Amino acid sequence: MKNMFQYLQQIGRSLMLPVSVLPAAGLLLRFGEKDLLNMPAVREAGMAVFANLPLLFAVGVAIGFSEGQAVAALAAVVGHLIFLAVLKSVNPAVDMGVFSGIAMGLIAAVLYRRFHRIRLPQVLGFFAGKRFVPIVTAVAGVVMALLLQVVWPFMQAGIDTVGHWAVNSSAGPALFAAGKRLLIPIGLHHVYYPAFLYEFGHFVTSDGTLIRGDFNRYFAGDPTAGIFMASEFPIMMFGLPAAALAIYCNARPERRKAIGGLMAGGALTSFLTGITEPIEFTFIFVAPPLFVFHVLMAGVSGLLTSWLDIHLGFTFSASFIDYLLSYKYGHHQLWLWPVGLSIGLLYFAVFHFSINYFQLKTPGREEEPLPEQELDVQQTARRLLRTLGGKNNIAALDACISRLRVTVRRLEAVKKEDLNGLGAVGIMDVGNNFQFIFGTRSDGIREEMAALWGGMEEETVAEPACPVLPPQASSRVHAPVSGQILPGSSERVIAICTQDCSVLSPVDGKILPSKEPAALILDTGAFRLNIRVEAGLAAPVVTAGQIVSQGQPILNLAADESIVITGVNDADGKTVAVTPAEEVTAGEDVIMQVEG
Repeated sequence: MKNMFQYLQQIGRSLMLPVSVLPAAGLLLRFGEKDLLNMPAVREAGMAVFANLPLLFAVGVAIGFSEGQAVAALAAVVGHLIFLAVLKSVNPAVDMGVFSGIAMGLIAAVLYRRFHRIRLPQVLGFFAGKRFVPIVTAVAGVVMALLLQVVWPFMQAGIDTVGHWAVNSSAGPALFAAGKRLLIPIGLHHVYYPAFLYEFGHFVTSDGTLIRGDFNRYFAGDPTAGIFMASEFPIMMFGLPAAALAIYCNARPERRKAIGGLMAGGALTSFLTGITEPIEFTFIFVAPPLFVFHVLMAGVSGLLTSWLDIHLGFTFSASFIDYLLSYKYGHHQLWLWPVGLSIGLLYFAVFHFSINYFQLKTPGREEEPLPEQELDVQQTARRLLRTLGGKNNIAALDACISRLRVTVRRLEAVKKEDLNGLGAVGIMDVGNNFQFIFGTRSDGIREEMAALWGGMEEETVAEPACPVLPPQASSRVHAPVSGQILPGSSERVIAICTQDCSVLSPVDGKILPSKEPAALILDTGAFRLNIRVEAGLAAPVVTAGQIVSQGQPILNLAADESIVITGVNDADGKTVAVTPAEEVTAGEDVIMQVEG
């Protein structure tokens, strides 16, 4: 379950990369219209982005699932272009829309992980490693096209059936709006809405082009589009700002000034840009009844905009800025104001009454004191990194529009009691995965943490002067890196070609002084291990005398490809058994065993 949650989260944040270019495309499209600049070339520049959304999704998903590898993005482009060409040849009627891009991005990322270290015969050596990934993805594109030209029409029929119901029913916009709000706490709303915006409903332009999805149809001039997007405007522009006002009014007098700044910023952000998490996470967990009301009101908003035949669109989110930009393409646009104001009044009344009657601990009503001063981005990043167990405990780091996502290696190293004092308006953790709602500061904090991750010295607890390690009768030596074992490795020396960015300790032991900067000596008490890096740059992250555990990072690698050599010393009279393998995984596979 935890792995599935992490997987879906990864899909969600991968989709945000291509979505982030849509506001720029929307500006070009709008300013190119006849009633503004009257420049067809500018309008076509914006339309080019909308027309190539599947390709953009392929690149975004590939980058998201390969940790930013450019080769995976290139492979996704190659695979998707070949997929479209083959599909057009065998069955031109099949149109997968953005689903083809998402699928090809996932395939490219999977193939990258599987084949980016592949070794080929010497005559084909140029195509080994990362160069092999676009080649195998091209083949996958052909296979995918041949398979889906048979399977997809049945799947498309199901999508069209659901889409037809959603487009023609008042419940469709309500389901869209309420579903997104419901999934906000766990960050999976990015996985939920693409079908509504990019697949449901279809429209044929004057030149015969088939356009799918509420978003694409709206900006292509379909008068029936914009019903799903319209459902969110009353909530984001009116409902949540009114909720923020109610929270401010119910704060304790001595805390009202501080809470006023927080709520005013959140309300203005929601109204102007449609970024809602800074307000939503002030009550989602501390006042669950208000969150239930919020989800229900999103559904009511969808019903009202549908009944009143309001059609609106957005390139980024349902905000005042997007309302102005997309006004030309809408229908009954002015009805938004009476609907929105009514919903805003209802939000204020319900929040104000509930906070007082049920004594809900919304911001400004808590018992614990407020922080003395707000931390800046760099201070927040540094304190957060240390609170999460230090840079060696960070397994993954990412951010979207309003939330910072962190995966840690060891949960027990996290000081959970200190997380609430870092300025996040909401914190959620599932297993080793944490989400921090910092609003629009999230990406800046991620960048600062990434910089500190690479250069910050760890705060280590002083070890005893002369720690004694008990001798071991048998000891397993794990792979320090993932990669391929090179030919010529002997029973006491194993060389691994890797593209990892860190070296893990193969055993539990003590770090001994070493004269080489790219080498470490580990004393297990029964024997010693030499860890040496060749054909690559390395920097130790541990110091002499430090006790380390198996699997703990001990060296950082700074090259695309490195050779890590592990050798056994001072094991006289002991048997060293090497585990036969061609490819190993860091921290998991045993590469040798010392006995005796």
